Amino acid sequence: MADFQLVDPRGWEYDLQSVYTAYLGYFQLNGIPWYERSWGVFFESFEEFLTFSWPVITVTDCWTGKAHIVTRMTTIGAFLKMIKTRFGDTLALVDNILRVQPFETSQRHMRSIADYASYKKLYSTLPAAVLAALKARVRSGEPKAVRDIWDTRDKTFLALHFESSERNPSSCLEWGYAAVRCSHLEAVGVWPPDPEKNYRRGHFVVTEYMDRVHNKHRPNFPWAYAVSHLATSCVPDLTEHRCPVWRQPASIEVQTSTRFTGGDQ
Repeated sequence: MADFQLVDPRGWEYDLQSVYTAYLGYFQLNGIPWYERSWGVFFESFEEFLTFSWPVITVTDCWTGKAHIVTRMTTIGAFLKMIKTRFGDTLALVDNILRVQPFETSQRHMRSIADYASYKKLYSTLPAAVLAALKARVRSGEPKAVRDIWDTRDKTFLALHFESSERNPSSCLEWGYAAVRCSHLEAVGVWPPDPEKNYRRGHFVVTEYMDRVHNKHRPNFPWAYAVSHLATSCVPDLTEHRCPVWRQPASIEVQTSTRFTGGDQ
């Protein structure tokens, strides 16, 4: 397992354990006494099945988000060819193997699994693969990924929005935020949250541009909010439960889109 190479994940879409279970189901469905055949040793256990030395990679499914250890159809074909060459029997290619559509597009590490210890070691890396893919989905704004995290009710969500000048994008005119602690609300039996009561919100107008700079194509209305605060180029302390506490002046990173972040409590 120490030796590996980088491969393109395209074509790696067959769950390795599903290959084994699919053939066991095929034998049972068709009444094939595999345990009496000379090649039956490969199906006595999953550990024996791995002795063929399967090249695999780890990927996550595009739809379910679950991680899988997958192999290629060419490798399955090589396994069937080995059965025919060594034992003289022909096994059909079953069609009920679990197929995975990889979410990853970058090259993945290919490893050869020939024993259960190597498989178990690789299997222990699947949670990290799930987390990495989940972060990528959330950053790209995939609705299903964000909804799945929201439904767990154990994360903190923070939304930020910055309004910049149309003439000078580096000038931030105003910005606002909204935050909600899902685990706290779930613990006290408040779900779904009410934005008016359960969200912590704030709207800040930068004094340097207050009533001086106005956007024309996308008009801004800095005083049209129920709660507004005058602010210089400072960052508020969002950990306080009352009014924001201003720290030392710091530059604001100007962005014109809303960002969503989720983190553990």
